[in-house]
This record gives sequence, structure tokens and C-alpha cells, in this order.
Amino acid sequence: MPRRWRGCWSSTGRLSAARAGTARATQTGRRVTVVSLPVQMDSGIIHSFDGFRAQHSNHRGPFKGGVRYHPDVTREEVMALAMLMTWKCAVVNVPFGGGKGGIRCDPRKMSRGELERLTRVADAFNKRGLWP
Repeated sequence: MPRRWRGCWSSTGRLSAARAGTARATQTGRRVTVVSLPVQMDSGIIHSFDGFRAQHSNHRGPFKGGVRYHPDVTREEVMALAMLMTWKCAVVNVPFGGGKGGIRCDPRKMSRGELERLTRVADAFNKRGLWP
């Protein structure tokens, strides 16, 4: 969890003793996976991209979240976005938990074919359970 959010969590945990356990349980995510995604670029070389997948909570149902393609995406950012997805689903009473993926790349500098291959590699890792 990002340091700047910890103060918010400590104040919510003080609302009631019954909610303190729930607040503690939702401070940390269930799992974070870091993978290397090899993709053949249009030039023929194989480039490896860092991928992150965070699963925050599945208490309300299966994990829900997308994939963020950005050159500055970090493990911590993906964890925070997965947590936000958990809370967004809970607030609107949707039966899903929070999850999020991130791939460190610059999609503006990649061709449509390269992005498609990168997405397919990430999906293949996901289906094999290597990138939950």
C-alpha cells in the first residue's frame, strides 16, 4: 500500500472495533505477481516487458480490473488500483473483487501489431496461471 494512504487507513480503522478487523484485512492485497513478457517486435528482435498483476480482494466475487499500459507503471501503482477497484465494486454493490494488471511499455511508440502480440502474451500467461 502506498505510504501516503496509510494515514487514511488508520483513521478508518478507528471508526468501530468491529470494522477494525475488516480495515486491516483490506489494507494488503491477496497476491501480486511480477512477470517478464517476451514479445517479438516488428524489427524481429525479442523485447521483454515487465508485467504486474495485483489481486486485492475476492471477498465479494471474482477479481475485476483491466490492464494498464504505461512506461512508468509500477508494482505499487497496480496494487493501489486493484484496491480502488475493490472499493468501487463494493460501493455500487457489484459482486466483484478488485484486481489490476500493468505492463511497462510505451504504447504510443509501438505498432498495433506489437501491442496485439504483447496483449496475447499477457493473456497466455494469465490462462496458464503464470499471471493470475
